Amino acid sequence: MTSGFDFLKMFDEIKAVREKYNLPKGVWFVPDRLEISVQRVSYGSFHLSYREFFNYLPSQIIEMVMPTSISCLIQMGIPREHIRRTGKNAVEVKLDGDLLSIASVIFTEFLLQRRFDEETEISSFLDIVKRVRKGFVEFSDLEFEWNGEIEKRFYGNLDKLLRVVQENPSAMAEIEAVVKKHTQPSETPKSDETENKPEP
Repeated sequence: MTSGFDFLKMFDEIKAVREKYNLPKGVWFVPDRLEISVQRVSYGSFHLSYREFFNYLPSQIIEMVMPTSISCLIQMGIPREHIRRTGKNAVEVKLDGDLLSIASVIFTEFLLQRRFDEETEISSFLDIVKRVRKGFVEFSDLEFEWNGEIEKRFYGNLDKLLRVVQENPSAMAEIEAVVKKHTQPSETPKSDETENKPEP
């Protein structure tokens, strides 16, 4: 992202101009396909490459929408030289940046995929993200490279896990049961009315 770029400040200034001249609300076509690739170059530094497609638009509309789409990406703070049209109906973006700048682009693309209630649904979405991340951090020590110290810690952790599982054979089965309960449809009848119904 552009160094020192303040999207919110720019957005507020554009909003003021729009209100000054009573400009009507525009139409922004949301891409129906996203191809996203993120590579961690080093700790805290990432390369993002993604393409957004507009497969549902007629060809004559595509030619009108593409310049607008590129303009909107520029207004999000993405340098023009990092944006290019690819194929008939897609725009490609390549960026290098820190976690927050890269994640902001990805989350914005996802959050534009539906009409959210700003106060409730987006807050709930962000809360889920925080809870999932917290779960990973609580269950595991995160590592970002491989060296002798980490190798020793990895195998030591693995040995400890195997010993605990051997001493408590039901542990993994209980974890699998929890996962199955939350990821697979229940086979249990919704009601036991049939079982409790007296025979005629």
